[in-house]
Amino acid sequence: MSEHLFAVLGGMGTLATENFIQELNRLSAASKDQDYLNYVVYNKASIPDRTDYILDKNAPNPIPFLASGLQKLVAMEPDFIVMPCNTAHFFYDELAKSINVPFLNMIDETVKELISRGAEQGMKIGIAATEGTIKSKIYEDKLNEAGFDSYVPNKELQQIVNDLIYVDIKQNSDVNMPRYNKMVSYFEAEQCDYVVLGCTELSIFNSYDQKKRDNVVDADDVLVRKTVELARQTQPLV
Repeated sequence: MSEHLFAVLGGMGTLATENFIQELNRLSAASKDQDYLNYVVYNKASIPDRTDYILDKNAPNPIPFLASGLQKLVAMEPDFIVMPCNTAHFFYDELAKSINVPFLNMIDETVKELISRGAEQGMKIGIAATEGTIKSKIYEDKLNEAGFDSYVPNKELQQIVNDLIYVDIKQNSDVNMPRYNKMVSYFEAEQCDYVVLGCTELSIFNSYDQKKRDNVVDADDVLVRKTVELARQTQPLV
């Protein structure tokens, strides 16, 4: 009898992957060992920086690393694969074509979440993400297609976002809540109806945020919930 499982391609970055798994386990509604979900995590920390390549094609190309990671996971025969890195979804279409396993798209799922929360066409949606994600327009295009008015940070706000991602989390493993609160307030001052946390490092702040703001849509949290939903279809609680 084959055992159902799903797979996670992580390492982008490692602390963000750890946060994804912690939230996943928290939402598994487990009261004993056997209630947790079956999954395999490949923390492929060697994947080159996605933003570096998007901004400069002379930088190391992450696609071969992402593709090889997916192939290793495919060999495990998972029911589906998730990739908790927003910026890496710039390469989603090419990667999805290279495997024969369902591969969740966190950008699409986040747009669906906005709609399910009652966001209406014409509403202003702020995008908090890496410069690579912003330049790639993977969120902006999807939001505009859905009829929203997407807002990308100006230089000052983007620097705050960059510092949260690269200085606070990646460099110092520091959950700098005052800076995070400043970022959200900045988007609110720009009259954004919702703020999308489109970087898994930013999702760490949301996990620590006691306010759990209704106007903040965390893409990583959306992916976690969708992952649990799909996994429970093949791994029901006993």
